[in-house]
Amino acid sequence: MNQVPDRGTLAYIKVDHPWISNDDMPLHRWTFPAEASDGELHTCLRVREGWGARAHYHVAWVIDLSNITKASATQRQAFAEHPKRFEEFNVRWNAGSALIVPRAWLHGLLTAKLAELSARVGT
Repeated sequence: MNQVPDRGTLAYIKVDHPWISNDDMPLHRWTFPAEASDGELHTCLRVREGWGARAHYHVAWVIDLSNITKASATQRQAFAEHPKRFEEFNVRWNAGSALIVPRAWLHGLLTAKLAELSARVGT
């Protein structure tokens, strides 16, 4: 893959997971199912993190949490830890993200997490 200094790669890399749409790259739509096992969520997060290690270009995300009806404590913890592992990519390459979060309990979870991330990134 060709590289341009400080501008990243010239070809888009697909995120190979069924929850993530690559139809409008470099905009990705990440749609969560109503319920997932801990293993399914873990796999999705690891696939995204692996993609982030290879994708060196600006991207944007629409993260649709509207289908989620429940999340285990293990899954809530995984959600909290994933941004820490993905932070280097986000700071360098994420041009923007939109969250679709219609449920109050998800609002509370994400509001606290986003406040923490904003404080670390300085936005």
